[in-house]
Amino acid sequence: MSFPPPLPLDWVRKTEVFTFYFGRLRIGEIRLRTRQLWTPFMAFVGGHPLPVPDLAQFDGVDAVAIAGFPVSGPSEPIAVVGGMIRYSTFADTRHLIAIQGTFARYLETRSRNTRQTLRANVRVFRKVAGGSVPGEHAGLTRFQGESAMREFYSYAIPLSRKTWQGKKGRGLTDLEPVDEILQMAADGVASGYILFCAGRPAAFALCHLQGTTLAVSQIGYDPEFSEWSPGSTLLFLLLESLFAEGGVSFFDLMEGSLWPYKSSFANVRHPSVRYFYFPNRLRWWALVLSHDLLKRLESLATRLLRRARN
Repeated sequence: MSFPPPLPLDWVRKTEVFTFYFGRLRIGEIRLRTRQLWTPFMAFVGGHPLPVPDLAQFDGVDAVAIAGFPVSGPSEPIAVVGGMIRYSTFADTRHLIAIQGTFARYLETRSRNTRQTLRANVRVFRKVAGGSVPGEHAGLTRFQGESAMREFYSYAIPLSRKTWQGKKGRGLTDLEPVDEILQMAADGVASGYILFCAGRPAAFALCHLQGTTLAVSQIGYDPEFSEWSPGSTLLFLLLESLFAEGGVSFFDLMEGSLWPYKSSFANVRHPSVRYFYFPNRLRWWALVLSHDLLKRLESLATRLLRRARN
């Protein structure tokens, strides 16, 4: 089998939270220092092989992470590759929006019901918010650069604590250290968005820039504003700005088949698997095998429950 020419690969140092779940029960988590692949997801679509890091890339980190790679078939959960442990932690559908043409043309590709719902949500939100002028803190405001991201966090951290993710210990700062994101913002690869309603932050999005792909890392909203769909409204306005400004080729909503809003926005979908590479050592084998065992037990329990119900 022949592959396309190899791509130049971009990497960043980033903390990853490696979480142990059994169903919805969170058993525990470990924070890993990783070197993470930063080349955008869509660059690999078309037959490019999964990157295999060299051992030198483990210098100063615990693991090498590939937070989503396009696949065309099943992937081995655990393998030894190049003297390293390769572990696939998660498989799902990646949801993206291709930023091509005009925003109006993009909206025409959505179902009639989706278009009407999104436009109605934005119209009602703007009415409730008292306008759509960012300078008046009514509408969408973008924060870029280190100093601006400090201001973003002054709004987003208290807001994140109110979200369902924050109440489960999966809030904005639980998953990504602030100092790490501030450095990424200084390097031009992280930005934030706040949707304001009458001067109050109603929703936030933390995004990463990977080449010409803008990826949503975290998103959340204040339940007090849920009646006006602030999360969908934020994404609508953000997308509208991306189409208007140019420079971004894809807006990446990441994986998440359980979240209908991703499917309603996405016009590109592709199977995706997340991978970790670990040094071939006993401590990492223990981590991988225990994590994989929990997943297998969960799968077995699910099958047994379905069988019992039938």
